[in-house]
Amino acid sequence: MGNDVFVLANTDSGAFTSGTVTTASWDVITDFNVTVDKIQTTLGTVSVIYTGGSQSAYAPAQTDANSYFAGHTGTDVVAEQVGSDTNVFFDLTNTNLASMVVQLTGVTASTVILADFI
Repeated sequence: MGNDVFVLANTDSGAFTSGTVTTASWDVITDFNVTVDKIQTTLGTVSVIYTGGSQSAYAPAQTDANSYFAGHTGTDVVAEQVGSDTNVFFDLTNTNLASMVVQLTGVTASTVILADFI
């Protein structure tokens, strides 16, 4: 385990339609270390990240992320706690809806910070 960079292009992780991202095709990162690893997207520099609430399942986490994107234009990333994992939602299309999601296994959402994205 070292300094990993996870590179994701728009819609690489989780097929989406109108803000609905499916878990069937999302990427799961099982060894993300918030102190050394990075996520790089086609978004370029992530300017705003919101660490959202704690949800019981994926669907309410996505709903919460979409609500946050809609209410806070310019937010690029929303990290939502779901059980012991974090779902990271991205608005890469500037539509104020999730266009991609990545699951970080065993990561606490509140520890995901702007510096984790390049």
